[in-house]
Amino acid sequence: MVVSSDQDGETPTMHPIPPPGASPYIPNPDSNPFLKSYTTPSKFQPPSKRVLRQGWIYRKASLISAWRPRWAVLISYGDHGTKELLLFDHRERASSGAAPRRILKFETPRSHSRSSTASDSTSVQPASAPEVKVRLHPQPTRRHLLDFHCYLYPFDVVLGKKKWTVAVQTRKEVDDWVNAIGGCPNGSNPGADSNTTLEGGFGVVKFVGQDTEIDDDCVSIRTTNTEALSLCESQILSCDELNVLKSGQFPLENHTSAPPSTSLDPFDSWNENYQAAVAVKAGYTEAILQQDLHVSEIIGNFSELVQVHGTKIIDGLHQSKKRSWVVGNILFYLPACFSTSESNSSDSRAADGLSPHADDENPTECMSNAEVEFALRRASQELLGINAISSIAANGSTYVHTTLMAVLDYKGFRLVAYALMPVESSQTLCFDVTSANRAVADNQALDILDQIGKHLNLAEHSISIPMNDDIILVRCSANVEMHCCKAGRYYMINVCDILPVDIAPTRPSVVNQPSSIYGRPSERSQATSCAASDVLSVAQSRPFISSTKPQGSLSLKDLSRRLRPEYVRIYRQPLSPDVLSPLAVDSVPFEKQLRQASEELQMRHIPAFVRILDSLEVTLSGGEDLTKMMHEYGINVRYLGNIANLTKLPYIKECALLEMVVRSIKWHMRNVLQKSVLNLGKVGAVHVDVELKSQVQRILTSLEHREEAFWRSSIIPRIHEAFEYSMTIKDMQSLNPHVLLMAVQASCGLRLGPTKLSELAEFVPKLKVVRGTPFHDNVCRTDEDLHIYRLARHLATLGPKGKLIPNDVTATKFNDLATHYNKTQRFSEALAYSTAAYHLSTQSKSSTALINLNLLKAKMGLGQLADCDALAKDALNFVHRTVGANHPLALSVLQELASAFHAVGQKEKALEFFEGVVTTSSRILGHNHLRAAEARLMAGKALLESRRYELGKRYLEEAYQVFQAQRAEESVADTAILLSQSYKQRGDIAGALKKVGEATAVFERLFGSNHGKTASAYRLTADLYLLDQPFVMTTEARQNSENALQFLEKLFKYIRTCGEETRQQQLGVITAQMLRLKTRLLTNQSHREVVKRLEASKMRPEAWRVTQAVVKMLHMTPSAFFDDVLTRMEADDAEAISDLLVLVELMDTK
Repeated sequence: MVVSSDQDGETPTMHPIPPPGASPYIPNPDSNPFLKSYTTPSKFQPPSKRVLRQGWIYRKASLISAWRPRWAVLISYGDHGTKELLLFDHRERASSGAAPRRILKFETPRSHSRSSTASDSTSVQPASAPEVKVRLHPQPTRRHLLDFHCYLYPFDVVLGKKKWTVAVQTRKEVDDWVNAIGGCPNGSNPGADSNTTLEGGFGVVKFVGQDTEIDDDCVSIRTTNTEALSLCESQILSCDELNVLKSGQFPLENHTSAPPSTSLDPFDSWNENYQAAVAVKAGYTEAILQQDLHVSEIIGNFSELVQVHGTKIIDGLHQSKKRSWVVGNILFYLPACFSTSESNSSDSRAADGLSPHADDENPTECMSNAEVEFALRRASQELLGINAISSIAANGSTYVHTTLMAVLDYKGFRLVAYALMPVESSQTLCFDVTSANRAVADNQALDILDQIGKHLNLAEHSISIPMNDDIILVRCSANVEMHCCKAGRYYMINVCDILPVDIAPTRPSVVNQPSSIYGRPSERSQATSCAASDVLSVAQSRPFISSTKPQGSLSLKDLSRRLRPEYVRIYRQPLSPDVLSPLAVDSVPFEKQLRQASEELQMRHIPAFVRILDSLEVTLSGGEDLTKMMHEYGINVRYLGNIANLTKLPYIKECALLEMVVRSIKWHMRNVLQKSVLNLGKVGAVHVDVELKSQVQRILTSLEHREEAFWRSSIIPRIHEAFEYSMTIKDMQSLNPHVLLMAVQASCGLRLGPTKLSELAEFVPKLKVVRGTPFHDNVCRTDEDLHIYRLARHLATLGPKGKLIPNDVTATKFNDLATHYNKTQRFSEALAYSTAAYHLSTQSKSSTALINLNLLKAKMGLGQLADCDALAKDALNFVHRTVGANHPLALSVLQELASAFHAVGQKEKALEFFEGVVTTSSRILGHNHLRAAEARLMAGKALLESRRYELGKRYLEEAYQVFQAQRAEESVADTAILLSQSYKQRGDIAGALKKVGEATAVFERLFGSNHGKTASAYRLTADLYLLDQPFVMTTEARQNSENALQFLEKLFKYIRTCGEETRQQQLGVITAQMLRLKTRLLTNQSHREVVKRLEASKMRPEAWRVTQAVVKMLHMTPSAFFDDVLTRMEADDAEAISDLLVLVELMDTK
């Protein structure tokens, strides 16, 4: 039987568990010194103890709900009713004197009372025995997620408010352990009756059946089916869901990427539930993870509601002119629509200070392209600002609440959704300094803003209040609003301007800023009902004018460009977000700092980022990976053109070009689809959908056939405008049409045809939501726990119906866990997870190739080699189809395939892949790239192991030259070691010694003498010197032996600093070799005769002398100790001969 503890660390190594029905081995408790000396802390010491039962159990951890094996020892202490379950990592530790990993104590409480005896002496009467409840789970569970072979039988043991969940491999073992815990008579079966009470020395044990209710104090006991994956006892995936993932037979309605319906209620208190969850101050690991999961579940449910109702709203836009909708307690808002008139393509009215928002009567007739882009960006910036604030740990006593928000892109429209908040300007407003009617700046609100500004690295600056000309110090944007609502909650809204503007050094600094994304006050009453109007705060239109001398007008595009929070946080000094605000006082120094920050972003930060990309420290699979990495480094997507110009690698430029093209196509498609919907008028929804699909189909056909007119009129101008990059027709022709269509499918919310990629199958909604709580990867103690935590949090954010919908992100999470299991050689789990990942994948991204790689490695680990050739071929085909053959990911896949086949002994197949690695790396990266040299190094090593020395030597010498030119010293030394082996095989010992000498010098300079690589070089050098030693000691042979002895002494000094296991394995062999060399180098004839006589004699040294000699050699060296013995022999030391006998004995060590 085996258990998992809330104190468990890393997953222990699995040990064989006795087969069902086998009687467990129960050693004498006196054989374990710990068991022998252990006593309970009670002052009433039990007179005796005995082992009731021992065996393997599984214990369930409370942090990450995984079943982990433990060797359990149940001990009873006499007649005092005390029993303890001692848990050990390994069976051997129970008899080796080691302390148990955990002790589960079942102790009967006692009460003190006066007896009625004449002597009035005090006696102890036992209190009523506590009721111990044992509850079987309704059905068996699996030991691991997706483990469909190993079933466990779990049950709960509850004593008071303590609960332990354990499991065993058979139902009989359940009965045996319950009998042992409860002290039942032998042969009784507590599982025979669903409500049996067991009497025994332990107290009262109640066996609860499946349908029996549990008392209120027995919390966290599940009454439903046992989950297959859970986090902190919250179900993530059920067994049925895992069966679907393994089989790939998804429900018919889940073949689309959005749930068609939902059972969730939009009238639930979404804001209240979310704010209560994020405000919890978790003080320990389990509480932190529970909070993460709870918040993620709320976000996932909210996302499902937004998708279901938002897609219905967008489907009906052709029959409605509304800009906002209230569904239950959720507000949907359409921030912008393109104009149907081409005359509105300029942003002249924006320069005149007009709001980009139209009224509800006809909102689609008066927005220019620039105004639409501005409104859409501000919606994204609001979400970015919310996530930036949410990532700040609440160090103070006040938590800042932000909006539960989602942004839905579907059929060319962007819909913003908010959970309605209990804020109302006249009663809850505590900070708003831009209002001309009522400016408010509460001290508590200022303190909160100051804390947020410090975490975001925002500068403290002065602003003036328009109403009374007062000047206050703030550290956040003056455009934010803060409301203090019930229970003292502070809500922060309108945070789209919280980050500083990205000011180009040559750009002017005067602009009129339109209203916030929440709309104008006049729109609020129309956007919501009378009840909803009191719970939505709307910011007014505010002029956004620089305090410096006017030099022209900033366009809306310039104003919407803001720095990312990742860059602002790492910048060397705080930056002001209100540099261009008319409320700013003396903003000239802050504007200078901001211009410097923008200039450094373009001149230093982005080039440094490109150098990282060019070094291939990270392999990008496409434009999506590139933009994600840009965001992590604080670089905006608008700088894709800079990256395309700066990179030296063609594939990086292709990724940047591809992403710019896809985003421009998305913009063009949004324009076309919106105008089509607005021009169609009141027609049937089916006809609208047909028309929209035909419009998208024309765009896809133009992309497939590379129509230059389409590119020149729609794509190239947009790329120049948005990314300031001059794309040519030659650049367009260099893009792979298949890869381009796949990228358009992923980015534009489309599902293309399964047979012909240029045919549109359906529109797919794309959703971005708030992050909620920051990731807490640091609380996970093992890599397995970390991957399960990330997977659990991701699945929770998908909503109830989103788990079984094919999703490449979900597939990647499963594949990450499969990669971990392959690395730890847990191939059964790796096969299960990679199979689930394969079925969840949409088969349209290069990540599918990585899933195939894990499938291949898992099957190789299990010895299932039949399908490996097909999996390898599929992996290469996926890469070539999704990113092309000239992509570094193709090189990575080839390297992985070569290493995998080489590891299982298929050397010829591995060599084919290694040669492909060399050819591909030279073609993609060039002959002189470090990655290409590393490919030659790997191939050369494999060729040497396959005894193809000449070709291997050629690859190694080519790699050696590149490493030398690039000054990669460690790689130079590694290659020199392999080259020395090739020279050795050719018989060129001098050449081999030269190369290994170069490597040794580099390792000593980089790592010192006490390093594994340096020690390996010492070992190789000594072996080369001792190679082909003649029987007769010549001058050259003597010199070689002396040189070898020097390196063996260095190796001995390194080994004695290693761990106990390494010392035991290697010290004896090295010592014997050194002593034999010292004997061979003896020049004194009398010494040689003494050694020969001792070798011929049958004398054996005493054990204590051997121990004494070994200790001395550890403090000296064998060579120094040998010289010391000879010196003492010359001085007629009586102990010297005895010590020499010990050395002669140690020479025979193998």
